[in-house]
Amino acid sequence: MGLIKAAGELLRELLDTHGRIAAAATIVIALGGGALVAATSRAFLNIHGLLLWAVALLAFGALMMLGAIYVGKNPVLSNPQSVTPAAAEVQALAAAPGVTAQLPNFNFDNYFRLAYISNLTEQTERDIKILVAQQHPKDREDTLAKFIGIGFWGYMHEATWAYIFRSQVLALTELNRRLGLMPVPDAQPFYEEAKAGNAGFYANYSFDQWLNFMQAYQLLIRHPSEMLEITLRGRDFLKFLTHWGWTADNRKS
Repeated sequence: MGLIKAAGELLRELLDTHGRIAAAATIVIALGGGALVAATSRAFLNIHGLLLWAVALLAFGALMMLGAIYVGKNPVLSNPQSVTPAAAEVQALAAAPGVTAQLPNFNFDNYFRLAYISNLTEQTERDIKILVAQQHPKDREDTLAKFIGIGFWGYMHEATWAYIFRSQVLALTELNRRLGLMPVPDAQPFYEEAKAGNAGFYANYSFDQWLNFMQAYQLLIRHPSEMLEITLRGRDFLKFLTHWGWTADNRKS
């Protein structure tokens, strides 16, 4: 059974380049091992004829089986597609912690079709390509991806900063100080203090609406248990403010 299993594994591996290399190496090792056992049996154990061939074949089959098992358990040999540079990079990125658990639902074709295209866009594209080629000619794609990633979250955090209130920044800061968890009633005083200082506006702006803003911008989560939890994006927003030296006092209400 071991020899049959080994042969099946070997045939499976023969279907790809890595498998052919592994199979050839396994055969060479098995032949060499079988020959070595045969020679040893003849020289030291005085075994000849049919029995000698049986011993050699058993050694050959055992080494083939061990080689097939090794190939099957080695991901580089048994599944070469999974370790190509591109696939390995995608797997590493997918495993890394991010803002969401999956890739964003984004379609480039739809974006390009619907977006406003400035008369300056084409020139800017050329300028960026030239800058990247001059400064990072060996890793252009990584440089562009980093440039986009930094710019995207800079834009997103600035958009949040443009509309967030002082009281919401204070509440988010307190939530972060409490290791990311806080009962909903504990956020109410921040709202009430802001309402006391701007009664006209807050007359039509309820506490739930005040919280919903931070939920809509994915700064925090309101659990059914009435616990608030800061998100990775919420923490990153606070770090963004610290980076630029912006504080709650720079915002109104």
